Amino acid sequence: MVRTIGVAGTAKNTGKTTTISTLLRHISRRSNIKVGLTSIGYDGEEIDNITGLVKPRLFLKAGNVVATASKLINVGSAELEIIKETQIFTPLGNVIIARVKKEGLVVVAGPNKSGELKKVVDVMIEKTGCDVVFVDGALNRIAPMAVAEGLIIATGAARNPDITELVRETRHLCDILDLNEAEESYRKLLQNVNTIAVVDKRGQISNYRYSALIHNDMVPELMKIITEDARAVYIPAAVSQPALEKLVDIIDDGLKDMIILLHDPIKLLVSASPGKIAGTIDKIKALKGRIEVLKKVPVLAVTVNPFYPRYMFDKNTYEPAYIDENLLKEEMQRALPLPVVNILKDGPDEIIKILRL
Repeated sequence: MVRTIGVAGTAKNTGKTTTISTLLRHISRRSNIKVGLTSIGYDGEEIDNITGLVKPRLFLKAGNVVATASKLINVGSAELEIIKETQIFTPLGNVIIARVKKEGLVVVAGPNKSGELKKVVDVMIEKTGCDVVFVDGALNRIAPMAVAEGLIIATGAARNPDITELVRETRHLCDILDLNEAEESYRKLLQNVNTIAVVDKRGQISNYRYSALIHNDMVPELMKIITEDARAVYIPAAVSQPALEKLVDIIDDGLKDMIILLHDPIKLLVSASPGKIAGTIDKIKALKGRIEVLKKVPVLAVTVNPFYPRYMFDKNTYEPAYIDENLLKEEMQRALPLPVVNILKDGPDEIIKILRL
């Protein structure tokens, strides 16, 4: 059973909330499974604040558990009983873990940092007995999703109504998230290293003062500790595509048999499109180098949504519009070695099977 599942939308209105709602509704029919729900940051608004179109809401059955900000405890129609105050603070108050006493709609605003999210998920599983916890997120706030055991990516026409471009981007995104896991010796050696480090052929570590590689001007200074003996460069925090590209260009032929190690693949998704990041990864491979991770965050499935809000210039408003749902699914499935599901049309059975729930 996959116990911590992140559901990440690639844009607003790509079907993330519908995916979670459908899974919750299906799982709630089984009395032997206790579900937990939280979010990275804020979600759950009834009306999309940009388009003005109605958004799905999240419905929880009695007995399930939610982690949300204190100011939102009484906003939905569900009646909640506070179990624990976490002392994790958000703009909407302390994150509260609560049991659903009376079923209804909830509004969720959870932690926005990886460490805080892990703390909340651990409490929900170990202290409140949740069998599975869903984490509601989005591509533009995906960084804390590194704590998940697997991801469901929700994408669709609202991200890009051009099916060819949407499929290409989704393939790049899934390829990034599917980076190979490093061998055990590196995972053990670097598990407690919190700054950028260079590992030489003897297994000795030289540390750089920063944990993230996010500015181009950091690269020349880092190069001072990348010697001919270097076998791996480890970056535990965020790494921007431009800085990684510059590092690759400077090392160049020296990348042969060298490994660029990240804590997890999500650390790459901070500053560029999946296409640009995939291009840099291809350059590393072309130079006979490798890019690997200490922790995989596998994509379990992709859900596709043909809906998008089309702007009507003459009316200065949005209206619902759709692309060809069959072509969208067919092209996406052809490009990905993963289950592709139109959640409203196909239902959740294929995803539930993958999750082993």
